[in-house]
Amino acid sequence: RQEGLVRDLIRQVQNLRKESGLEVSDRIRLYLDGPSELRDAVESNDDYLLGEVLAISLEWGNRPDASPVTLGDVACRVALEKAG
Repeated sequence: RQEGLVRDLIRQVQNLRKESGLEVSDRIRLYLDGPSELRDAVESNDDYLLGEVLAISLEWGNRPDASPVTLGDVACRVALEKAG
């Protein structure tokens, strides 16, 4: 279940990258806000997640620019920004 959540999250982050006009090779900073189930899944698979989405960092917390995302039955919010 955790791996499935992380795979869904990767797909959603990749969609947000495209919508934001980022290049495939651009590094990002990733911001997440969601339930403990998502946090547990991400923490168990953080190297995989960060590697797949080319994120140099991951922070937890609600940001005003975050997009609502649904991962199966888990709702969360995701924001990203191009890294320096």
